[in-house]
Amino acid sequence: MLKVVFKPGALYRLLGIPLSEFENQYVDAELVIPGDVKAVNEQLINAQSYLEMIRIIEQYLAHKIQTIRFDKYPVDKIDKLINLQSADFSLSRIAGQACLSTRQLERKFMERIGVGPQTYYRISRFNKAFKMKETQPGLNWFNIAIDCGYSDLQHLIKDFKQFSGTTPTALLNEEANDVHHQLNIDLKMSFLYT
Repeated sequence: MLKVVFKPGALYRLLGIPLSEFENQYVDAELVIPGDVKAVNEQLINAQSYLEMIRIIEQYLAHKIQTIRFDKYPVDKIDKLINLQSADFSLSRIAGQACLSTRQLERKFMERIGVGPQTYYRISRFNKAFKMKETQPGLNWFNIAIDCGYSDLQHLIKDFKQFSGTTPTALLNEEANDVHHQLNIDLKMSFLYT
């Protein structure tokens, strides 16, 4: 199995389809980009290794990127500003930095990222907390919660349960038992698109 993870907003730029249309559902990629996915899948089936599979995906994405326009808008960089926010997250301040009203920012986020800016902030904070514990296992969850902008440990646990369906420690244990960790496989694609 091969998984491609896009940076926030990249899939919208690649497809030109509002991500809100994909919210809370599984969508077969062949329904969205039928010819492309079928051709890439055929190549992947015949690939001899994971590295060849990565090369196939990278070549497809490089070709696809050449066909799109690269107009830059302030909202395209706003995810970086949100990731820098701590507990004092302010939607109006973020909207001002994007030169948009709060309502416009919410619509653009739904279109480009698939969730609203406040939800995106919560997911980013959740992800930051998980990665912090994964890279620094000696840190306790309370300190991680405070460092990531949570008001307390219970707030962090609530987000973990909502986004992963489990507690922070259980998710960390599950991730440690993942086949990629057990086999020490790190197959991150060298091609990143923002």
